[in-house]
Amino acid sequence: MAVKNFVELTAYWGNDDGDSTIKLSAKKWNEIRAGAQFEKDAWSYYEGQRFRVVWLFGSGQVTIDGEDGMQCVVNLPVDELMVTPISK
Repeated sequence: MAVKNFVELTAYWGNDDGDSTIKLSAKKWNEIRAGAQFEKDAWSYYEGQRFRVVWLFGSGQVTIDGEDGMQCVVNLPVDELMVTPISK
């Protein structure tokens, strides 16, 4: 059985009081870094509370939108995300 490689991407905002982490295949991450569009729902945590967010990738940038119009991250270059390689 082949080993699948993944990455965890983490973004921080609000003086690092807010964060969200998603898991993607290494292949998908390479496509995103090359400018591909991709969307993924996730949870975020801000000052101890959990909120729904959507990660929106495109043109080498990421925007993370939250509930009720909250904008957590806007047009952040994807190379500024915290990237942790993992294997499964």
